[in-house]
Amino acid sequence: SWEPITSLRPRKSIRSDEVFSLNDIPSTLALIPTNNNNTTTEANLTLNALWQLPSMIQAFDTISPNLKSYLLFQLLKRSSTNTLQFINSVSRRITSYLDALSLSRVSCVCNKWKSVIYSDNPSWKGLLLEDGYSPSDPLTHSSIIHDYKHLYARHHTLKQNWRKGRAQETWFKGHDKFVVTCLQFDDEEIVSGADDPIVSVSDQV
Repeated sequence: SWEPITSLRPRKSIRSDEVFSLNDIPSTLALIPTNNNNTTTEANLTLNALWQLPSMIQAFDTISPNLKSYLLFQLLKRSSTNTLQFINSVSRRITSYLDALSLSRVSCVCNKWKSVIYSDNPSWKGLLLEDGYSPSDPLTHSSIIHDYKHLYARHHTLKQNWRKGRAQETWFKGHDKFVVTCLQFDDEEIVSGADDPIVSVSDQV
């Protein structure tokens, strides 16, 4: 679970002066289904509709607000739930403006947003650097990272544990007054040696 971040720094401001143009068409062509049931006529109709989009959007900008509302209402009536979703590139552009707390809240909205947030490595990597965390795993010290969200959560949890004093100290008898010169451990045992003739083996459980 995420804890409130005390200071949320403002992210980049969203531009509102960008319009759809013919340059957007090539990337949009990838959205056309290419299964065996598609005929040449259907594909041509889809391409023709795509090429008309810029002029349709320009015409939309010129009509009255009331007509815009009516047109949008008609489009919404004809759109399924799956249709009324941002494509991933648009969704990730939106998430690039959010801080860690906002990203965590957005991921709880629905499975679609959860998938977008969890796979948005560029945003999580940027937040790592902005918040002063190391882009390497604090436990394994590995610099090869495939899940920056998980890495950010680990850094944040460790930081909160130190801040709130959640670390639990465990003491055990070792070598009395002798100086420990070597130490090794795994998930089950702790083995230590000192400048005395004793090797201490302790069970972590």
